[in-house]
Amino acid sequence: MTDFINALEEQLVTAHRERPPRRFAVSWRSGAVLVAAAVTAAAVVAVVLALASPDTRKAASPNPHGKVTLPAAEPRYDATVAVLNGTTVTGLARLAAEQLVALGFREGVVTNDTTNPHRQRTTIYYEPGYREQAQAAAACIEVGLDRVQPMNANARVAGDRAEIVVFIGADKAK
Repeated sequence: MTDFINALEEQLVTAHRERPPRRFAVSWRSGAVLVAAAVTAAAVVAVVLALASPDTRKAASPNPHGKVTLPAAEPRYDATVAVLNGTTVTGLARLAAEQLVALGFREGVVTNDTTNPHRQRTTIYYEPGYREQAQAAAACIEVGLDRVQPMNANARVAGDRAEIVVFIGADKAK
């Protein structure tokens, strides 16, 4: 029996002397660099996902007018459009301004018309050189071309010197 124990002891001692070589040895500096690279990659992925995901707060807020609002388009027109609400119905100027911005106009003043809060018809005024753009604005908000007129002094002041000024009337409140 002692021969068996001696042979076993000899095998154990021999096995522990011959260490197998390390297959993957990494210094602590290399490990730190690998961890930093992994953290950076995870942060980049998180930022990309955050920017690509839709904004749930915008989707959750109801639209009070029941109309679809379009995202702002690249400006297709060089005119700034001011929209003034000449009625007592709240939100008509904002709705028209959103439609015009979606078409590609630059947003100007959007406010109430203090000069005439009881306008019957929507009218659009334009500066010289902006007639075609004013007609495009009229088509966008469904106003007849007979209500597109050259700019007058009152419209220029009320519109804060915008190239196109839209006065919303009661015809848009229906």
